[in-house]
Amino acid sequence: MIDLLEIPNVCAAIAKNDSKITVLDLETNGFMHRPTFGICEVSLTHVFYELGQPRVRSFSKWVNPGHAVDPQAQAVHAIPTEAINSAPIWSHFAHEVSEWLSGSIAVGYNIGAFDLAVILQQNHRYGMRFLLPDAVVDLYEVCTRLLGSSPGTLAQCCRGFGIAVDASKLHRADYDVDLSLLLLDRLIEAYGPSLVSNPPTFPSVVEHMEQLARIWAAASLIWKNGFTSERDIGLQLGISTFGASRAIVTALRSSLISPKLVLDDSPSAPFVLEHLIAAFERAGRPRNASKPIMDVMRTMSGAPPSLDYSTLEAAMMFLMSSTAPATPGRITSPT
Repeated sequence: MIDLLEIPNVCAAIAKNDSKITVLDLETNGFMHRPTFGICEVSLTHVFYELGQPRVRSFSKWVNPGHAVDPQAQAVHAIPTEAINSAPIWSHFAHEVSEWLSGSIAVGYNIGAFDLAVILQQNHRYGMRFLLPDAVVDLYEVCTRLLGSSPGTLAQCCRGFGIAVDASKLHRADYDVDLSLLLLDRLIEAYGPSLVSNPPTFPSVVEHMEQLARIWAAASLIWKNGFTSERDIGLQLGISTFGASRAIVTALRSSLISPKLVLDDSPSAPFVLEHLIAAFERAGRPRNASKPIMDVMRTMSGAPPSLDYSTLEAAMMFLMSSTAPATPGRITSPT
């Protein structure tokens, strides 16, 4: 559990505004679209004031996902199979987790697009009610807005703010919660306490739920019909092409859909897979930024008019995986 001395700016911000925060992280059993998906670990840390003093309490539990442990997921989080198999299922913890989040500011890295979505899905699976937090601060979204580009993974973002990261502990929910709290403290130090005290600064819970609904709807269409185009998916959802693009990219980054689902059907996938490395080099090897790569790719000979960010994001994710084929073309291996 984190020491309050390590997060003085968080303590000062919640004292000033008489608020409380709950930092959340989940580890899961593979991709959300797979039938074997479930929660393997949940961790929360609650920072609040009591009798004029800052307090911290933590909750961390292994969870049985209700299915066999996914070997690929276990390779990431390294939770022992025996611990998962002997743990209670999610319904045992759902009410307590909701109570921890209710009435507080929920904080996490990609919490809006992933962690809250997973809780909503799993509560629905077990017929459990979910109590909404008062507000949501998604550290990934915050950093993207403040820095002007994607900050990458939690570990990459933390290192960018000078936070030491123990790679051997990454993807364990309790450690990722500690990193998220340290990151929040650095952000408050750099940009001020409005990060947690000024509700209009970031989307409200209702807006987050609407965003989640768009992401889920886009993912569901792709699961059902395959990837057609950002424009077509936007028309089906009644949102702009830009809105559809953002929803699909977020669904990819949150593992709601796999890169294969997009690349198998995207008409521009062969071109993107063939020219991505060259475009990356010509763009100056941008870190965590797809726009410069897209700008270069659109100037390349033979670039199809159907180029879109969803295909580019899927291609970058796929080529970084160990299962990428040696030559471009239709993907036959799983991601």
